[in-house]
Amino acid sequence: MKLNTPSTLKESVKKPVFFPVRIDDAIMESTTGWAGNVKRQRHIGNFTQWKQHDAYQSAFDRLLRDLKAG
Repeated sequence: MKLNTPSTLKESVKKPVFFPVRIDDAIMESTTGWAGNVKRQRHIGNFTQWKQHDAYQSAFDRLLRDLKAG
C-alpha cells in the first residue's frame, strides 16, 4: 500500500497549464492589465503568419516543445 504524503500528492495533482497563442496582433496592441501581464510573463506563440508554411512550422515546433516540457 502506497501512502500519499503532501509531497507525493503535490506531484500527482494536475494544474491548469496556459500556453497563449495569437493569430492576430490584438493582445500586442491591447492596453488592458491582463494583456500586459500575459505579455510580460509568458511566451505568446505567434501564429499570425499561419498561411506561411515555414513561419507556421516554426511556431508549431516551439509550441510542441513547450507542451512536452510543461
